[in-house]
Amino acid sequence: MILACILKKRHELSKIITDDAMVDKFLFSRDVREQVMDENNIKRAAFQQTLSELRKAGIIDDDRLNKKIVPPLDNKNKRFDFMVTFNIEADLAKQEAKENLIDDVDGTKCKDSKDN
Repeated sequence: MILACILKKRHELSKIITDDAMVDKFLFSRDVREQVMDENNIKRAAFQQTLSELRKAGIIDDDRLNKKIVPPLDNKNKRFDFMVTFNIEADLAKQEAKENLIDDVDGTKCKDSKDN
């Protein structure tokens, strides 16, 4: 939600500011950060944590959004859907392990009979 809100704010700013560097500068200004926090009903610490995670993921670099994720919008667009999908390796390993096991009547786990 935070990233979507930041992208929306960037789009709004780009309607009035034509210089991309200035858009990025204003996007991460104190006023816009506070607007994002208010709109998402989060505290500063949670917001800073989210920004830190976005930096680690390479989405934000030096208080600029990675241009690869900035959608090419113009004034004709009325809507833009943004979806992020990713795999979490630890969860995938757990799911694969669970798929190889089935619940026994007494609640214990046992190997699926077709694997035996």
